[in-house]
Amino acid sequence: MLTLMGTFALPLVRQTMGKVLFGKPKIAYTHVLQIEGFLYESGALVGRALVEKATVLEQVLGNPEFEGALIAFMIKKATERRDKFPDETSFAMLIIKSEMAKFGLSPLDGMSDTRVSAALQRKLPVTDMEPQIETLCAEGIGFGLAFPAQTESMYRATYEQIDKAKWAQYRSYGLVIPEHPTEYSLEQREREALAVVAAYVHEFHSELDNRLGLTHLLT
Repeated sequence: MLTLMGTFALPLVRQTMGKVLFGKPKIAYTHVLQIEGFLYESGALVGRALVEKATVLEQVLGNPEFEGALIAFMIKKATERRDKFPDETSFAMLIIKSEMAKFGLSPLDGMSDTRVSAALQRKLPVTDMEPQIETLCAEGIGFGLAFPAQTESMYRATYEQIDKAKWAQYRSYGLVIPEHPTEYSLEQREREALAVVAAYVHEFHSELDNRLGLTHLLT
């Protein structure tokens, strides 16, 4: 069965993966990082909005042996990532920095560093990257559940109180974003993310519709 994280991830992956005539579909690592950052942020907004419905949300995400075990694990992973980069104010850069650090790389070195450039341009099999992408989306939910206030401040700092110098800096790191930022309210983005959750729950876990309280977002 399609997972909630897959519902978020699949459209973005299919939109960005390269077309091939033979062999497995592939996707550039720079696009993987971009999708992961966006989905981590989306997950965080969902978690923030559903803090009071965490136990219901856990039933949507999986069936842990003990109630609260899955949520606790997601929060643990999110906390570990946050604590490694405590000063980061952008979800996109939090993911880019933490994921590239696993390979001993940093976006701060810029595209002039041949190792960074090669890593970002590397084409990877989509089937190999999908589990990682979905896992980060789930971890993002844990972030929002654990740090709702920080989730709000990070989002607003990125999309509502935009630092144009920092935005230009992000582009210089190789992040695929428009040259000029566009403001996008937290309320609108949160509503869009929750609408995805509402549609998924209604299709696959309709018995949880009323408990989750998102049926007003169904179209």
